[in-house]
Amino acid sequence: MTIFMNIRMLNIIVACLLASLFPVVASAQDCCSSEDSSPKYVALSFDDGPSLKYTPMMLDVLEENGVKASFFLIGRNITEETAPIIRRMVQMGCDVENHTYSHPNLTQISDAQILEEVARTDSLIEAYAGTKPRYLRPPFTAHNAHVAGLIDEKIFIAGLSCQDWRADMPVEARVTRTLERVEDGRILLFHDTNERTVEAMKTIIPQLKARGFEIVTIPELFRLSGHTPAYNSPKMYGRAY
Repeated sequence: MTIFMNIRMLNIIVACLLASLFPVVASAQDCCSSEDSSPKYVALSFDDGPSLKYTPMMLDVLEENGVKASFFLIGRNITEETAPIIRRMVQMGCDVENHTYSHPNLTQISDAQILEEVARTDSLIEAYAGTKPRYLRPPFTAHNAHVAGLIDEKIFIAGLSCQDWRADMPVEARVTRTLERVEDGRILLFHDTNERTVEAMKTIIPQLKARGFEIVTIPELFRLSGHTPAYNSPKMYGRAY
């Protein structure tokens, strides 16, 4: 009888211990679940447009997927012919920014030429998009402290590139190079000037969403991250923080 009572008492003690442990385990799981479900943001950006042929195709892909992007325009491509494309960008909630007028390496031209490249494109974007660009992506992302000091009203933007400007890069490689390296807070750099990138976006955007990323413009990325980028700074922002 004593043995049975001891066994019964042992069972009660074990049951109590297990009951006390389960809430702790559940709490830990809840904590992990909450951490995994925290928001992740990534900004899409496109250089060298607007292209009469490919930019509308890219806007179609963005619209079909319900996302927006930042477009860094080359001034010489902003014409009456491409004006409807720019207006569509704005209507979709996309961000229109400066990529210089003729796409030179800013570290290899005179101060006067640098200022003209930026100011001329600013004026065209203001005329057709209705806003003055805050951000500048230097061609080839080439810049230095002197260039940054000269252009004191712009925030310099870089980005994670899959090298989609290379004509020999297949669609699959563009997708793989992007998805293998993407991280929370990243600015992704593409070009809306070729069909392969348009095709790659049809996979990249749904895959980013499936991985829990919210796709936003560059201004939205900074706002959502709580980070304020610096003007007149030699820093090139390739991510929000």
